[in-house]
Parts: sequence; C-alpha cells; structure tokens
Amino acid sequence: MKRFLLSKLSGIFTAIMIVLCIVAIGISARVSTSAANRKAGIGGALDISSTDSDSTLTGKKVINPAKLEERQLYINGLKKEGFSSYYADEKFYIPLGVIIERINCEVEYYQSDDIICLKAEGSNIIIRMGQKLITVDGEDVELPASPISGKNDILVPPEFLNYIRSFSYKCVKNPGAVFINTQDGYDKLENIDLRFLRISNKKANISDREGKIVFWESNEIDLKEKSIQKSYNGNNILLKSGNISYIISKNFDETPLSIYMDSTATISDDGKFLYWIDRDKKTSYIYSIEDRQISELGDYYTRINTSELVNGGRVLSEYVNANGIMKLILTNEIHKGSYVFFEEEGNTIAEGFALPSPDNSKGILFGKDNVKYLIDYNDMSVRLLTGVQHGTQQDYVKWINNHRILAGSGNKMRILYISPLSEENVVETESEWNMTGKAEGGQVFYTVDNVLWVENEGAEAAIIDLPWTCSYAYADVPEGPYILASSKEDGIFLLKDGVITKIGKHSSILHKMEQGNAVADYERSISFTPDKRNFMIIQTEEGFVSLNFIKTDGTGMKKVFINCHAKQSKCTDFFEYKWVSDSMLVVYTHTQGWIIDIEGEEPVIYTWKEEKGSRIEAMLFGD
Repeated sequence: MKRFLLSKLSGIFTAIMIVLCIVAIGISARVSTSAANRKAGIGGALDISSTDSDSTLTGKKVINPAKLEERQLYINGLKKEGFSSYYADEKFYIPLGVIIERINCEVEYYQSDDIICLKAEGSNIIIRMGQKLITVDGEDVELPASPISGKNDILVPPEFLNYIRSFSYKCVKNPGAVFINTQDGYDKLENIDLRFLRISNKKANISDREGKIVFWESNEIDLKEKSIQKSYNGNNILLKSGNISYIISKNFDETPLSIYMDSTATISDDGKFLYWIDRDKKTSYIYSIEDRQISELGDYYTRINTSELVNGGRVLSEYVNANGIMKLILTNEIHKGSYVFFEEEGNTIAEGFALPSPDNSKGILFGKDNVKYLIDYNDMSVRLLTGVQHGTQQDYVKWINNHRILAGSGNKMRILYISPLSEENVVETESEWNMTGKAEGGQVFYTVDNVLWVENEGAEAAIIDLPWTCSYAYADVPEGPYILASSKEDGIFLLKDGVITKIGKHSSILHKMEQGNAVADYERSISFTPDKRNFMIIQTEEGFVSLNFIKTDGTGMKKVFINCHAKQSKCTDFFEYKWVSDSMLVVYTHTQGWIIDIEGEEPVIYTWKEEKGSRIEAMLFGD
C-alpha cells in the first residue's frame, strides 16, 4: 500500500509540474529563448552562471563545473565552433544550447525551482537541475548524470539525445570527443540498397545496412579468420567454410555458388579460378568458376615447388589454357613476386621469375641469366630489352602501364613501347626517372631533379619545378589540378595554375597500422569524387579519421570527421569506402559504418555499429 501511495504521489507531482509549465506561460519569471539567443547558447538566454564549487540543487549533489575537462564536439562531422563537450567522473556532458539551436523548440526556465521545460519535436521534456530524473511526455526516466549549470550553458549527458528523435550520438573516451549527428527526415537512404557480407556468430550472411534483413546465409559454422578472400579485381569473393567454398559476386546478382573442395583453395586475381595443391598426391588443381571444371596439373607440381619464390603461401594470378597456349602465373602472398609457366604447342617459352603486365593481358617481363626479355602476347614473340645494360646489378625494369615499360641502369632510363618494340620507338631520359603516379586517363607523372613531368604515349611535358622532392602525384587530366605528396616535407599540396598550397600533412594520410606499401596508402587516401569536382583526401587528425574535400578549382575545403579512432587497428587497417552517388559515400570498417552526404552546406551523417559478434567483410551491392 505504501509503495502504491508513493507511486500515486509521484504521478500527481509529475502532473502538477506539467501543469505548472503550461500555466507559467506569461508569468514574469518565465524566460524564453529566441533564435538569436540559441546561437549564443542557452546559458546566455537563461542568465545561468557557472559556479566553481560543488553545488547542491534541489538537494542533490552534482559535479563541480571546475572539474570539467574540455573535449572535442563534432556535429555532422564538423567541429562545432564556440561549443565543446566536457568530461568528468567518466561521464560526458554536452551543452543544451547546441541542441536547441538546431531544432524548432520552445524552452521555458523556472529559476526559482531550477526546472527547464523543453517542447521539442512533439515531446514535452522536464529537466530538473541537479537531478538524474527527467520527465518525457509524462514518463519519468533517469539519465546517467545530472544536468548542471556550467560553462555559460546547461550541460546534459549525451544520453539526453535519446529522447529527441532527430539526433544520434557517439562518445569516444580516448582521445575524448562527442559526435552528434542530425538524422530526422533524411529520405535519401530509401533509394540506396546497401548489402554487406558479414560474419555473424560464426556464420556468414549477406544482409542490409543494419544486418536486420538477411538475403543469404551459410549453414556452416566452421569459419576461421582467413575464411574470406577477395579477388584482386574485386569481382568475386571466396568464402571458405570447412571443405565448402562459396563464390560470391560483388554485385550479389545471384545465389552464391557452393563448391566442395580442398580448404586450402585460393581465388585467382581475375576472380575466374580456384587453385590448390594436394601434397600427398603431389598435384596442383585449378577449378574454373565459369565452366565448373577441374584441371589437374600434376606435371607442374615438382617444378612449382622447386622455386623458392612460390614455396609456401601462393595464389593464382592467372591461368590460360586454350588454342595451344598455356599460361600459369603464381604469386607469393608475402613477397608479391611472380613465377610463370608459358608454353605454346607444348613447347616452353618461359619459366621462372616474371613481371606480368598490369592487367595480365599484354605481355610478361621475363628474366633469365641476368638478361631481360619481353614476351609479347600479340604475336607470342620473345624480344630482348635492349634498353638495359645486361648483367649489371643496377638493371631496372618496370611496367608503366600495359603499353609501356621503364627500363634502365643507374640514372640512364628509357621508356620502351611494346607495339612495336623497336629502337625508333624509345624515349630516353637524361637523368634518373622517378615514377610518382598516374592521372586518371593513364598518363604517367615522373620527376627528374625535382622537376615534375608528365608522359603520355611518347609525348613528354614539364609541369613545374618543385621546391621539394615529390613522393606522389595525382590528377584527373595531365593539365591538372594536382594533388602532390612529399614525405620529406611532410606535406600534401594542391597545385593549381602554378600555385602550390599546402592542404595537409603527409604523415596524416590514412596509413595502415603496420608498415605498409606507400603507394597503396596513397591510392586509398587520395582520390576524386565521382563528378570530379572535388579531391578527397583521407587523413587522421585530432585522434580521428577526417575526410577532406578540396574543390578542383582550388576554392574551398570541407573537412568531415567521423568517430573512427585513428590509433585503433580495427578502424584504420580495415577501412573501406564506396561512392554511391556524386555526393554520397559509404565508409565502413569491420565494426561500424557511416553514410556521408556532402551535397549541402553541412554534411549529413548516418552511422551504425555492428552488434557484438558481427563483423563486416565486404560491401557487395554497388561495390
């Protein structure tokens, strides 16, 4: 009975407080916030002042504002100027003013009772200063910390946003920040069908953005850490579960193909074949995904395993066996070197270390007895590379693209053209030629004595004499503008109409946690938006990942932060993104994802976090 009476009294008290809030309209003690005051902070509107000592409001002990440590505050990925979040006693606080600034609401403050009545988005909320208990539409709920006055504002725990539907939040303790996103009324997501390959509770499935709608699921539970392998071109994904392998198309246009085969199978770079070996039978096998046929390569097993390069982990880069031509290229998983078997009508043309052309379609650079050769797929001819000083340790041979080869020794470099390969079709450089990158159209950037050059099918042009050594160059067209990187200067630069502007740090681009390939880091961190109106540079700043958009005309820069901890390997090692429109991209890691729209003046960010035991492996639809 006592508990019943207390409950009744509590309900009556709550009803009275709501009535008081309504009746108080027009009373002189009432203070309302205007749009102008909201931008200045609710504290200024309500004449709330900070205190430097522990306060007792309505009989409750609250945190001393002097103990609050200032932290970062981001709203829709933008650093909020004039506002901060705060941290004390392992709890975050955010200014109420930053909330009411962004929504259509009515605020009434009753100073004598330390009560704030907030009418926002159809909800009536009563805040009692110094008390964890708040009232939302007549229902009492408890916050993890009491609202307090401090820093010229009313400070509330971020969990308060749970009761205002247009907001979401994420708190990051180290390095310390609060991310707030406004999401109400965002209808663009209805037109985006996103599907992800996940490992969830030791099962694999293909599901929607939040993992609620499952389109396909494996019935196996024998999934290991290395159960998923993507083909180099990204067209297919190999999912291994025990002795069952699933071939999943990146576009998920059909039910995954299930195959019973050896658990050591790997997928080829072009996504067309599976390769594995049987050490007991001393035989290699190749499975054609398209034809669903198995080929046995017993004759090559011994020859393959005599090579130090391919002894151990290896993957199939390419396999061709048609019209009298047999081509088998294997690549070491660790050293990324290739070993080739090339035969015509049963006769061996080449066997040994090789450098296939970038898309494995034009030819192979092949070395034998310190002599460099080119096997041209156009006529199956074997040609000596005359641009190399054979037998020297300084020999240098490298593919520029499928049609051009860079060859030389020391500072004497030559650009060789495959078709035809002749002395009349060779470009020589006077000094050492350092390739620094490529334009979107396939043009190649290089430097000679810090002069940036562009080479395009035999035509060379000097771009600019740089004041520092260039590590990487990127552009849409040879005329620019360009994004340039210099490790020595620790800078990322925009080059436009001969003017160089520093726009970031080289050390801040998104590197993998372990020592990785520098070119791979550049390629995943520097790119164009689909409409080519902006460069996008991914960096780590202020402890988090930032996406920086710089207009290609050199005007304006937009910086968007996401709550991806820069020092956590689960964030930076596995970091993927895909544009789904000219203004919208999907960013995801193993454990969380973001949908970012940069179309408007202020970005809109939707975020989600994977449930415990769930891990994103790939984006399938539109990937």
